[in-house]
Amino acid sequence: MSLRWISVASSIFLLCFSCASSSPQRDHSPERNQLALIVRKVIDTTRTVPGSNLYMAELVNNSTQNLRLESVRMPGGYVGSGQYFPCSLDKWDLPTKRWTALRNASLSEYGPKPQLETVQLSPGESKEVCRMMLPAQAGSSGDCVRFRFRAGWEIRDNTSIHSVSFLIDGRTEIVNASCGPKR
Repeated sequence: MSLRWISVASSIFLLCFSCASSSPQRDHSPERNQLALIVRKVIDTTRTVPGSNLYMAELVNNSTQNLRLESVRMPGGYVGSGQYFPCSLDKWDLPTKRWTALRNASLSEYGPKPQLETVQLSPGESKEVCRMMLPAQAGSSGDCVRFRFRAGWEIRDNTSIHSVSFLIDGRTEIVNASCGPKR
């Protein structure tokens, strides 16, 4: 296998649940701090995309409730196949000391009539929900970034979960969580 898996041994936890408690979408959301978005990096030893590596994030449901996730199912053929979730990439902007969107998840990426489906994530289960080749798809080497995941594609569903921050770095085999805002 030309790619080797590098697991990140960092404790990653829910950093933000930004929806209001009165939101109807909240009924199916697990309790605060019960979800983890764990980032992994795959080193491309063949250098298929020079200077880039694959970064993935896995959503882990540590709550006692089922979580409903909305995804796009691609039909296969010339358009491709697979299951895609609303995962975005944010960059830490040091001068303004704010996170800014580098790449927002958008249904328009999947054609005029994307096929939506609901996926259930039971307590104790996990699912890969983010996958980006960085910096080929977004950002630059050395950028401090984080994945931002939403359970649904609709903008009105403001519930978002953030991974810890990490550097886009083609040289090292680990995800560096020391960048971003200092608490």
